Amino acid sequence: MSDKQPAFRPKLNQSWFTILIITLLIFAVEFLIMLPLRNLSPFTDDFFDALLNAALLIIFILPFLYQFLFRPLVSQFKELQAVRQFDEALLRAIPFPIDIVDATGGILYLNDKMKELVGDNVLGSKCWDNYRDNKEQCPHCPLFTGIKTGETVDIEIGDYFGGKTMRIFHTGMVFQGKNAVLEIFMDITERNKAAKLIDELAKFPAENPLPVMRVSTEGILLYANRACKSIMAGWCSEGNPVPNVLKEKIYSALKTKQPLESEYQTNGRVFLYYIVPLVEQGYVNLYGSDITERKKIDLLKTEFVSTVSHELRTPLALIKEGVSIVLDGLYGKINKDQKKLLSIAKSNVDRLARIINELLDISKIEAHRVELNRSQVDICAVAARIIEQMRGQAEESDINLTLKAFPQAVELSADSDRLEEVFINLFSNAIKFTPKNGTISVEIVDKDSLVEVSVADTGRGISEADLPRVFSKFEQFGRTPGPGIKGTGLGLSIVKGLIELHGGNIRVESQPGKGTKFIFTLPKAEGAKDGQDRKKTAGS
Repeated sequence: MSDKQPAFRPKLNQSWFTILIITLLIFAVEFLIMLPLRNLSPFTDDFFDALLNAALLIIFILPFLYQFLFRPLVSQFKELQAVRQFDEALLRAIPFPIDIVDATGGILYLNDKMKELVGDNVLGSKCWDNYRDNKEQCPHCPLFTGIKTGETVDIEIGDYFGGKTMRIFHTGMVFQGKNAVLEIFMDITERNKAAKLIDELAKFPAENPLPVMRVSTEGILLYANRACKSIMAGWCSEGNPVPNVLKEKIYSALKTKQPLESEYQTNGRVFLYYIVPLVEQGYVNLYGSDITERKKIDLLKTEFVSTVSHELRTPLALIKEGVSIVLDGLYGKINKDQKKLLSIAKSNVDRLARIINELLDISKIEAHRVELNRSQVDICAVAARIIEQMRGQAEESDINLTLKAFPQAVELSADSDRLEEVFINLFSNAIKFTPKNGTISVEIVDKDSLVEVSVADTGRGISEADLPRVFSKFEQFGRTPGPGIKGTGLGLSIVKGLIELHGGNIRVESQPGKGTKFIFTLPKAEGAKDGQDRKKTAGS
């Protein structure tokens, strides 16, 4: 096998082969025509030879002229046409107003978007006379600062096309054989308005005279405004952990994905924080309001209610005792009508006594005067006892009271009487708002260090707008004048106070038309927490 490289043999181009064949054919035809004429012509043979050679030369040269001169020119012309068509299509496709102006500001070209703004009869006139509201040249316009071909400069300026703010991109170029500038106009009026609004809104937390905070899901302070740093001096600096009393509520808000409220006392002032969880963003916003004066008024009101209630209790007890003695016939026999009237009186005395007791309970809870007589209590036994006690009242309303899930026994450190009060209020509330043939179900779940209790009904439910106020005092949703469901609106407030006094938490879930579910959790051991450590008495 030879080591030599194969000889280079260029391939004959098909077009060249065609040209060669055509040339030979033309030459043959010419020779056949000229040969007879040569014998008949009066001219000399030399003349015919020269003429034949000239014709042959022209015929031979023409294909080369076509291949090397005319054909490239035609091809280049077609390419230029295609580029021009592409450029025009590109300019039409750009969704912004575009123009091309010469070095003096004269308009040379407008795309369709620009024609919609200024019309198509402005070619040759100055751009500022047609674009700007004040007909003045733009300050620092790149047209007059020596922009170079291929260089791009952008500026933002207002008072364009009827009060709009434009961002203009200028690019140096050559157009129609002279220096020019391509200008692309972007309307940023709305964007600037939005940016200004965002800037104004961003100032709101900083300028707010009340505390505003942002806290991470780990309880670390991410942001605090000036008011917060001034009022909460000591811990209110970015990077510090928030106090446990707030951290507990933050974790609860993140868990339930629902806004919560929490009171925090510092330097003799009381602040109510509205805690808004933003789970997907990974933080919680806290908005504080100073409720010190409101708390003072509430305390005065509570003390007044407590005093009045105490003063009413003694005469009310005497009235009830007197009515009961007469009703029992101890001072003589009474007729049917007298008995009916006395029974109505006794019933209303009992109702008034319940109202007074509720007022006393809520006033004691708010004044932190409730003491828990703790002992080891089987919460299942307490619930079962109250269920049997309330079953008759439920059956009178054709309501089915059921135990959905019930462990054999779950013991915890609690005040048995106060737990009974919790169950009575929850069951009474459910019976009030559950229609005939409805169901009230109770579920108790043992969760290691905690016990979770839920009371669910198939009543009319609570609207989402009313849910945040469920545990507020004197709240009764949908109450109408005349006969029907009545009460003080204190039952759920008392329930919440007693649950929190035990170190627990309570929440509500509801859908209008489908029912309501109250869920509360309690720690099994005293001093443990479903949230934070608490002592024996409220507020301590």
